[in-house]
Amino acid sequence: MGVNPFDLWKPRLRAVIFDMDGVLVHSSGIHSRAFEEVLKPLGVPFDYSEYAGMRTRDVMERAVRAAGLVMGSAELEHLSRRKSAAALRRLTQENPLAPRSREVLERLSARYPLALATSASDSTVEAMMGGNLLLPYFRHIVSAAQCREAKPSPEIYLRAAQLLDVDPSSCLVVEDAAAGIAAAKAAGAICAAIAGTLPYEALRMSDADLVLTDISELLQLDT
Repeated sequence: MGVNPFDLWKPRLRAVIFDMDGVLVHSSGIHSRAFEEVLKPLGVPFDYSEYAGMRTRDVMERAVRAAGLVMGSAELEHLSRRKSAAALRRLTQENPLAPRSREVLERLSARYPLALATSASDSTVEAMMGGNLLLPYFRHIVSAAQCREAKPSPEIYLRAAQLLDVDPSSCLVVEDAAAGIAAAKAAGAICAAIAGTLPYEALRMSDADLVLTDISELLQLDT
């Protein structure tokens, strides 16, 4: 039999916290295209891998500033709303739910309390998790709107652990992006990173405790 990569962490594991975009939903390409749709006409170059996991408003501000443009808060909010609307439209049309994610949530929720901690908007969470009838698997949902600071701040994961009534060090956070990995580790959690938004080799160089090629590998937690 092969080695179970989770064996080292199982004795202290009390809960699992999922990011959504890039983990439960294969949405990186959709978000990238939505940002490009808004920013490219302004001459702003954009590489989604540099910003994955961050809130849309923060991405807009950083990308515009990096391009040497000066915009007021109202303009940035307008661009953010346009991007969010474009992404939500595509997500609803394509419904890019990660294969076997429903099975993973069903199996793990029978063994551990689960939470969702995502930088996505509440409307996107409802469209993807609610639309696919996945919300009942989570004890708690923590979105960007509920946090003062965005990833890579650990606030969202600390809040999720608090709601689950477990110590962050007893939580497995499932992430895909550099900002999310940094947030999970700053919270003191165990972090499993799924390749996709970033390539496998890049994730191996990150602070993630485990690197997975597919969400279905999380089923080994139930063995």
